[in-house]
Amino acid sequence: MVNYFWSGRHHRTVKGINLITLFYTDARGLGLPVNFRIYHLQERKSKHAYFQEIV
Repeated sequence: MVNYFWSGRHHRTVKGINLITLFYTDARGLGLPVNFRIYHLQERKSKHAYFQEIV
């Protein structure tokens, strides 16, 4: 599960677990993680396909 992935935060490739999270935020600033998936390169799915499953 540990592999190299592009990090938008670090703007470079980093080693780690690529976690896709659905995060809810309301107008008052309350934020809660709603659902998550671990991105597996072996499944050959795009991150968009994972997102569609989560929603």
